Order: sequence, then C-alpha cells, then structure tokens
Amino acid sequence: MAKTYEVLERSFINGQLYEKGARVLLEIDSPGGNLALLQGEDPAGDEKDEIIAALKAYGIDADKRTGLDKLRAKLAEVKCE
Repeated sequence: MAKTYEVLERSFINGQLYEKGARVLLEIDSPGGNLALLQGEDPAGDEKDEIIAALKAYGIDADKRTGLDKLRAKLAEVKCE
C-alpha cells in the first residue's frame, strides 16, 4: 500500500528531483533518512501535492487551487505522455 512521505532534503526519487518539503506517494519497504512518513493525510490532497512537486521538478509553477484533472493533464503534457 502506498504511503505519503515528506522529503526532508533535496533528493532524487524514482528519477525525479524533489525539493525539501515536497510530498511523495510511494510504495517502499523502508524509507531512507531523506523521507519522513506522514500520518493521517488526505489521499486526494496527497496526489495534488505530488503532482505539483513533480511539476516543480520540471521547472513549472502550479497553483494548489488548480483542479486535480488539470494538474494531471499538465503533468502528462510535460512528460509527453
């Protein structure tokens, strides 16, 4: 089961660069020292935060008020999917 982690220091995770404070949804056995498990978070908010963090890794600023579908579309566009 996937869990939400906060990035504690700038890190490459699954080929993406994440800045300190970013939230990522991962299925891992044990996190390294660069991740902290977040408890009791909203799964829909986690996905939005994860997409915004991924867009920032590509150098694109995204607003948290943007709808989840629009953020997904923008990320797919950036990744050329």
